[in-house]
Amino acid sequence: RTMTVALDTTPIFGKGAVEDTYNLLAESLRQVLHVLAELDHTSFEQYAAEHDLRRYTAPSFKGTVAIDWDNQKERDHVLQALVVDCDRVLALARTALTSLAAESDEAKQIVEATDLLAKVLAQDVRRLPSGEITLIDGVAPDRIVSVHDPEMRHGRKSLSQRFNGYKASLAADTASQLVTAVQVIDANQHDSTGSDELLRQTEQA
Repeated sequence: RTMTVALDTTPIFGKGAVEDTYNLLAESLRQVLHVLAELDHTSFEQYAAEHDLRRYTAPSFKGTVAIDWDNQKERDHVLQALVVDCDRVLALARTALTSLAAESDEAKQIVEATDLLAKVLAQDVRRLPSGEITLIDGVAPDRIVSVHDPEMRHGRKSLSQRFNGYKASLAADTASQLVTAVQVIDANQHDSTGSDELLRQTEQA
């Protein structure tokens, strides 16, 4: 029979903590440290202390920094130090990789953690020829918003309502009101993304 199918999307709110650039970088750095400490058979706290990174053992990086966050110069100073620490941790990871087989599980853990840190640095930080480090103005279209759920994205229910997570994209038979297909798409994708796949699933169902 001929069917009329309605397509629609609805927000799926992500569970990952959404953080600002400072905590996002610090949490990404912390994840690399956890992997390196585990592979070194050392506690996270001890490994961080041995590499002068004890400040990243606190739950919130910004909570450990006693500055006036309304002061641009003080924020810039913190950002500079944070990015330098990120670079140091990436260097530690590269050193650790030299003693591991490329296809080993340990190497894959390091690569996964360092890739995330490198992506967060690239999306939020601008390095000027002078050596100065600044935050990138604006928000990248595919910006990572949570280290704990890197696939989460900013999405909009409307021009004024924003959410963080995913979109559920659904197809339904308008006559019976049965849902005939469903898929999950990125929150920043257009509502029409994957509509061909929904129709294909509907025909198959």
